[in-house]
Amino acid sequence: MRKAAKTKTKTLPVGSRGAAAGFTLLELLIVLTIVGLTFAALSDYLFADRSALSSRSAGQELASVLRRARGLALAGNVETAVFLDLEKGRFGLEGGSEVRNLPADATVQFLTALEELSSDSRGTIRFFPDGSSTGGGVELTSGGRTVTVQVRWLTGQVSVAD
Repeated sequence: MRKAAKTKTKTLPVGSRGAAAGFTLLELLIVLTIVGLTFAALSDYLFADRSALSSRSAGQELASVLRRARGLALAGNVETAVFLDLEKGRFGLEGGSEVRNLPADATVQFLTALEELSSDSRGTIRFFPDGSSTGGGVELTSGGRTVTVQVRWLTGQVSVAD
């Protein structure tokens, strides 16, 4: 018959976990306080100028729609236009169903060929099957930041500048 091996167990009194068993409540409160103060200090930097960010986002969206229109004109061998309606604060592909809004707090200046203006507040930038365009530009100003979207008439190239 085999003899059972004896094992020794050490029991600690209730409430004593040893020095490296965890964090104290005071240590956790100090860490949370430091994290909170750091976030409070950086929150102004991280969330500053939402209006400037909205104008930049709108500028990027407008550039995307303009590039899409140029691509459609080249691929489909057909003239394609992007409208900009300053009175209603929106833009999109002429005759398309997708319409996007300009930032409500932005000041918008629109430059296009005189023939492309249908009213004082509405005009288009037209792209031709060879890739050229009528040219023009849109300047969005909000929160002290200006974003400029330009379309070169000869190449139809669209660029965005902050």
